[in-house]
Amino acid sequence: MVAGPTRESAARFGAEVVGRLEQEAFWARDDTFLTPVVSPAAHDDVAGVLDTRVGEVRWAIATFPGPARRTWFVAAPLAVEVAAFDPGAGTAQVRVWVVSVFSREDLGPPETRFSTEQADLVWDAATDAWRITGLSTTIGPSAALADDEKASTPAELDAALTGHRLIGLTVGETP
Repeated sequence: MVAGPTRESAARFGAEVVGRLEQEAFWARDDTFLTPVVSPAAHDDVAGVLDTRVGEVRWAIATFPGPARRTWFVAAPLAVEVAAFDPGAGTAQVRVWVVSVFSREDLGPPETRFSTEQADLVWDAATDAWRITGLSTTIGPSAALADDEKASTPAELDAALTGHRLIGLTVGETP
């Protein structure tokens, strides 16, 4: 049993859950994966934010289906900050710096996007767990490729990652 809300548990929830929401949203067939981690009152708002983030990529895949191609979409947390924490109220706000990568050969070059996901959290005493009550996204801060790197083509990326599986995906399909 968890001893109640802590700054450390808010940071862990940010890294493990908030930092992977975009990836989960992309591969999910519906938004039921949100049920255990989002407060019921915020469910539709959070689902809308995530749909905006991955909707453009889903639209491109549906609009230009082309021959069957491997699709890569991964989002991973890089860093987390507990921006606010009130143990008495059982609330916290976390900011998670996330990188996402999308690639499919028939849809142009692979894309990398850096973003900061900000989540408002409330402690659910009935389940001894954090729940998201609000979510927003800000693009950046972004990093450039190192001088000795060049961006891969979709075919190069796919060939180099053949045999790899996404880490941390819990719903939907894997490439």
